[in-house]
Amino acid sequence: MTPEFREALFEWKYDPAVHGEETYCIPLQLQLLFARLQLSAKGAVETTGLTRSFGWESAEMYVQHDIGELINVMLEHIERAADPESFLFKSVSSFSGEISNVITCMSCGTKTRRAERFSSLPLEIKGCKTLTDSFNK
Repeated sequence: MTPEFREALFEWKYDPAVHGEETYCIPLQLQLLFARLQLSAKGAVETTGLTRSFGWESAEMYVQHDIGELINVMLEHIERAADPESFLFKSVSSFSGEISNVITCMSCGTKTRRAERFSSLPLEIKGCKTLTDSFNK
């Protein structure tokens, strides 16, 4: 549902010497899955190649995995495989943000800031009527 990301992934070129074995190359397997989805006349396509690229074999394929963990692993592998100047590398960053943690010393008032990247934000929704309420909370 993010055409810019899909197009950037299609422009990426797999190199076995750089990216390792085809079976376990997450960006390649995602690229192949997107191609099948776009070009197939079928209503659904197999995801086995992508699932296997995560190292999930047999019974693990049928275990529910955390979506946050999956997206983090997938984006990390794509980021490592992409040239830092490429559109793919830059498009991966659109799936993340930066949050600043601030620690204030209660004795002297000194503030220490630390920026961290994130690809998901846990939001409390109980008692919130809107997404804005949840962000504010």
